[in-house]
Order: sequence, then structure tokens, then C-alpha cells
Amino acid sequence: MSTQFEPNLGLGYWQLDDPNWHLPFQADIIMLGASALGQLAVSLTENPSASLHVNVSAGSYRKANGTLGTYAGSTSNALPNNATTMLWLTDGGTLTTGSAFPTTTAYVPIATVTTLAGLVTTIVDSRIPWGTIRPAPFANKTTAYALTGDDLIVTGDATGAAFAITLPAASAVPAGKTYTIKKKDASGNSVTVTRAGADLIDGATTFSLASQFKFVSVISDGVASWLVVGSN
Repeated sequence: MSTQFEPNLGLGYWQLDDPNWHLPFQADIIMLGASALGQLAVSLTENPSASLHVNVSAGSYRKANGTLGTYAGSTSNALPNNATTMLWLTDGGTLTTGSAFPTTTAYVPIATVTTLAGLVTTIVDSRIPWGTIRPAPFANKTTAYALTGDDLIVTGDATGAAFAITLPAASAVPAGKTYTIKKKDASGNSVTVTRAGADLIDGATTFSLASQFKFVSVISDGVASWLVVGSN
């Protein structure tokens, strides 16, 4: 049985390098035009006498926050027989396989692989022009919460009691990382956006959302400050 390949025409073709098929992994080819990132190559090996494996070489990719990430390569994940397996990079650059793509965390899709016993039967190019998929950037909180790198928009419902939402250290996230926090309830309890460590929020230690529908959007300078770029 021969292997069938379904390319993503906007992102280039698989190239045969017997006995392996290679996918030049350039997740941002449309956005970056002719400027090349370090190339990631996916090699899927058919070998009926051994386990099926997926190998990806070292390279760069576009992260969810717009910065470039680096993948170190030299990772090999075994593919199960008689299964459909998704292949992706986490936003942190870890090669991962599973029965479905993530639904709650950012990831860079690479391929969908179907196997029989000891044989890769179908490989579908799952890349997208803009690189990273960032599902579920929204969350609602009702008690104290520390923002993570995967958060983007967070609402606070302080009906039960006032609470704080804590920003990460500005130095712990890339410069340009943004968050929007909004108070959604009508109670008199405040949702307070507070700093980590000695960071400042427009020169202050906190930003209070005291009434319903008040919000603040902040951006990290990558050093020790969060700058307010929007509020009401």
C-alpha cells in the first residue's frame, strides 16, 4: 500500500527524500513573505519492522504573542498503529502528538497522520498561514487568580466578594504581551488588578475596577512595568 499525501497548497508541498517524506515547516510563510525563519522539517518514516516515528529538526516558529520561538529538534515520538494521530508544537516549543489537537492552549499545528500496522497510510498537512492557533483565550474568574502566559481576556465576577487578579512579572513574559481584565458584575465589590513583585502598573501598584463593566488593558515592557493602553 502506498502512502497518500494531502498538501496545504498555500504552504508548499511535501518533498520526497526516500525513504522519508519531509515537510518544510514554515508556519508564517504568508505573513513573513520571502524572509525565512530557521526551517523545521518533519520526517515521517515507514518501517514495517519497527515502530513508526515522527522526527522534527531544529528551527524557529511564530508564537501566539507574535514573537519567534525556537524548537531544539532531536525529538522522536512514536506513532501508534491503526490510528489517526495529530502532530503539533506547543507554544513553548515542545513536539507533541495526540488523538486530537488542543482545545484550551496555544499550539502550532503541523500534520495529521493515519497509520495501519507498521505503515503510514495518510499524511495531511495541518499547517496554517499565521502559524499559531490560540483557542479559548477567554476566562471568567470569581476568586483570586494569577494570570498565566496563555491568558488574554479575563472577566471578574465579584458578586460573592472582592478579589484580586495578579499580573505576571513583566520580565517573565515577552515585551508586548497584553491582557484585558473586565469586571462583569453589578455588585459594589471591586476586582483589583495587582502587580507581581515590585512591578508597576502605569506607576501604581494596583488598578481598581470598582463598578460594572469597567476594564483595563495592559501591555508589558518586558522589564518591570505594565503600561495601561486602554480603560474606561
